[in-house]
Amino acid sequence: RQGDALRARAEMLRKIGGSLEMLPDAQAIMRMAPEVRTLGEVSAAMYLAQDGHVDPVAVTDVFAAAARRGGAQIVEQCEVRKVERTAGKLSGVVTSKGAFPLDQIVFVGGTDTPKLMAMVDVPFKLANAPGLVVHTRSRPVVTRMVFEASGEFEFKQYADGRILTSFTSGPPDLPQHAEIRAHPMDYPSEELKDWHGRMLIERTATYLPAVAGAEPAAILLGFRPMPPVR
Repeated sequence: RQGDALRARAEMLRKIGGSLEMLPDAQAIMRMAPEVRTLGEVSAAMYLAQDGHVDPVAVTDVFAAAARRGGAQIVEQCEVRKVERTAGKLSGVVTSKGAFPLDQIVFVGGTDTPKLMAMVDVPFKLANAPGLVVHTRSRPVVTRMVFEASGEFEFKQYADGRILTSFTSGPPDLPQHAEIRAHPMDYPSEELKDWHGRMLIERTATYLPAVAGAEPAAILLGFRPMPPVR
């Protein structure tokens, strides 16, 4: 079933001009990426040569520096508490670091966007999409590719040797996951957080042996800003 879904995705990409190569079996995958190994029979795989990845924090810092050079004022660690109107028009925003006048406002608040939009009486909904992300400490660089394994999780390595691995499918539908599947929340304990981080590293090592034994530098429970599933 997953193989059929991947082939359908490949056909869609071809129709919009995407460049891809189908890999027919495990041997083809390991010829393309000898640093990984596969588990069991491979029914379909796809390689997209034009795709790449960047460090999102570093890229954000570059954009922020360019905005400052262009005259933008960036206020960090700042909570938006109220959007003000004057004569029916947006006129300012009240934050934890003071009030700022405005004539236009753009909400780019991730999972907080519905809360921000409610301040201007605009309904906006997002799906609750929890995800576990682990950053390891630096390891010897073995790959420059991004891998997605069976729609379950994905992993990649940065140029400085850090490996990022994350579950993409979300938590399974089990009673112990009912709360996190219902709404955003923090880890209930550091012990559970550490267990999840090491579990994900071990799971990733079945595909990328170079990550085996890696120490987690950050274990993040994130909630992705995704539209509701229709």
